[in-house]
Amino acid sequence: MFTESLAINIVLFIVGLAVLVKGSGWFIDGAAFVAKRLKIPDAIIGLTLVSIGTSLPELATNIYAAGGEGKPGVAMGGIPGSNVSNILLVLGLTVCCLKTVDVNKILFHKDTMMMVFSFVVFAVMCYAFPIYNSATNMTEPGISRIESVILLAIFVVYMIRLLRRKDDPEAKQAVEAEEEKSAIHNLLLALVALVGGGVMVGGGANVMVSNVVWIAEVKLHISPAIVAATIIAVGTSVPELAVTFAGILKKKNDIALGNIIGSSIFNLIFVMGVTGLVAEIPFHAEAAMMIMPAMLISGFLLVVFMRTHWALKRWEGVVLTCLFLCYIGVSVAMAMGIINLTPTVAQVDQVDQVQNDGESKWDKSNNSSQMMPRDTLKTEENAKK
Repeated sequence: MFTESLAINIVLFIVGLAVLVKGSGWFIDGAAFVAKRLKIPDAIIGLTLVSIGTSLPELATNIYAAGGEGKPGVAMGGIPGSNVSNILLVLGLTVCCLKTVDVNKILFHKDTMMMVFSFVVFAVMCYAFPIYNSATNMTEPGISRIESVILLAIFVVYMIRLLRRKDDPEAKQAVEAEEEKSAIHNLLLALVALVGGGVMVGGGANVMVSNVVWIAEVKLHISPAIVAATIIAVGTSVPELAVTFAGILKKKNDIALGNIIGSSIFNLIFVMGVTGLVAEIPFHAEAAMMIMPAMLISGFLLVVFMRTHWALKRWEGVVLTCLFLCYIGVSVAMAMGIINLTPTVAQVDQVDQVQNDGESKWDKSNNSSQMMPRDTLKTEENAKK
């Protein structure tokens, strides 16, 4: 859904993003209310619906990009980019507004280490195991369907671990926070929100992805992965920003930090796993050289900051925010062509020409040596001796 006007497509992109985010909120509010009416324990609701809910925009966006638009590479920019935005921007800005944020040791050992594990596993899959590209008849780095199944298997194991923590106070607090901001108080309204929110999520993802792909490829002539790693990633991080900021303002630090960490885990092992089943996801130069290293650095830096004195300080929030600005700066430089990670057509042609010239000279040398008389060859060999 796009026109030939850049301004109109930008407006459509913003509208699609807003509809997607708002629809996600309604869908989760409705689902949480229905789950409570079905007597599902609060802890299970908190550890599943609320955790998955903040990753719903990323899920809808990347599934449509891979299946509807045939652009699975958007997922390789959008999902790691969303994690970068969650840690550097959302958490960084939140901590900047406060003097200190205490860290729960149980949260650190159980969930933060799982986040690091998922980051490392995902990176190894991307860098070490290639996928087959039928268009080029060659292999390239990426996430295959087999690796997607492995990611989803890790997700199932993680969910089982979460559900065993049914008495976890953090999960119950998450449900309480969700109920406080929800305006749904009857079953009919919950069902309307559930269905309407689902339609809004699907429609918003359709409009947003269609327009951002057109803007990136047709008007700006840049990789959609760069746009996905920045604009889409920041936009789909709005739910995390709202939940995190509200949690810290209400002195519920476990909800705030757990939301960021949980969303980062779900993005990789669930959203990427589901997207990879729809279509195998190529690992392009933008992701390999900029987006993936940024995600790994932000994850390990968060671990170091959380482990130091078991608290996040304001200056650490400033560092995280500044790193996000650097990340955006590098992305803009790549979009403008100041930093070029992929060879241009002219560069490829130049390399091919050099190789062809070398092969031509080698062939001429071999042919000339073969055409020389045997006596001449013997004379040259004796001279060398």
